[in-house]
Amino acid sequence: MSEAAPVIKGQPVGLSPIEGNGEVAVSNLESDIRNRVLDTSDLATKALLVCGAVAALLFTVAWLGEGAARANYDPLQHPISSLSIGGDGYMQVASFIITGLLILAFSIGLRRALRPSGSVWGPLLVGLVGVGLIGAGTFVTDPLNGYPPGTPRIPTERTTHGILHDLFGIPFFLGLPITCFVFARLFARLGERRWAAYSACSGFAMFAVFFLARLGMRQVSAFADIAGLFGLLQRITVIIGFSWIALLAVHLLKASGSGAPLLIGAVAIGTVSSVLYAPCLTKGCAMIHTVVSTEISAPPELVAALYADYEGWPRLFPATIRGVRLLADDGQRKTIEVDHASEGKVINIMMVVSPHEIRLEEFKRRFDARFINRFDAAGQATRYSIVADVQLKGVARALAPLAPPIVRVRLNRFVLEPMRAAVESGLRTQQAATPKHRQ
Repeated sequence: MSEAAPVIKGQPVGLSPIEGNGEVAVSNLESDIRNRVLDTSDLATKALLVCGAVAALLFTVAWLGEGAARANYDPLQHPISSLSIGGDGYMQVASFIITGLLILAFSIGLRRALRPSGSVWGPLLVGLVGVGLIGAGTFVTDPLNGYPPGTPRIPTERTTHGILHDLFGIPFFLGLPITCFVFARLFARLGERRWAAYSACSGFAMFAVFFLARLGMRQVSAFADIAGLFGLLQRITVIIGFSWIALLAVHLLKASGSGAPLLIGAVAIGTVSSVLYAPCLTKGCAMIHTVVSTEISAPPELVAALYADYEGWPRLFPATIRGVRLLADDGQRKTIEVDHASEGKVINIMMVVSPHEIRLEEFKRRFDARFINRFDAAGQATRYSIVADVQLKGVARALAPLAPPIVRVRLNRFVLEPMRAAVESGLRTQQAATPKHRQ
């Protein structure tokens, strides 16, 4: 990295001397330093710098949403890259590649903004981070830490694309901390002590947390217990790194005037929205698929019978159902009018497929849904699972990228929990009423 402006007797050449009123003099000196080491006056440089803040926001939103919606995926245990695996992995792949392109654009903006200071290595290293993210998206990772289900914790056989994925991860997990140190040195030369300290601390924190995560994955005896928290530790590392990138972008944009926050907000909203809603444009907001389950301490036949008794739904699900009325029964399926608490009267079609499976179709104003209710034996208890396929309608389609975690929460709160509470409470009441025979 090139040196900052030359110094004579403790003051950079070409800067205003500190004379007169102290506050005014210091303000003038800060303005001179900013103008001498930064060039963020043109719109193109501003737009390129905004890409840094947008990239951090986009990537974070993507892995948060995907991690919450993916069945059998545990964000505490499984890495972000595992979200790229399988048929639903295209969203995370797109997130990697688009974020990488934005970081590349940000690196160009950094070079333009820091050209007066002569900084070269900092923007170059940031650009390598962007290249690494693009490569990580292009080459999908191998299964790791037990995801997808049925795969080993550590891959026994590596694929070419899995190895390349790991190699492209180096510029982020090792290169970005080094980048933080490079900028810490630059900020120290420019007299920005707080930013020098923040950059250095970010670099050390990234190194420390990720190194701890790797020790757990390698089953080092003293750290073997944290292998189950690899996903959490990796996410902490990612948050530290992208927070530094986003704040660096905002810090440099402050020199461009008061319009910077509005520019950041507009571009961020536009970029994140376009990526989140890309599936709506390409796949017509395909049906949302999710699975939830719980264990109920009762035989499967009892749990299934309770659910099949539609006349008891108002008592079973009081938060959502006020009343029911049978409209038709052809022996195989029942058509039921349900007086829903928020939707009014809606049509449900229930079909008992087997003693362990009941299907329910539901038709509402904002969505149509099909629920497959499974009641499987789990020792002396029942594993009650709901496979949900929900098709949003009308303006509700706009919520498609955010809907899966909402669907899961509502199914747990308004179906699984009331079922478990009703069954187990009924069994306790029955046991309490049963007279005990004397020995």
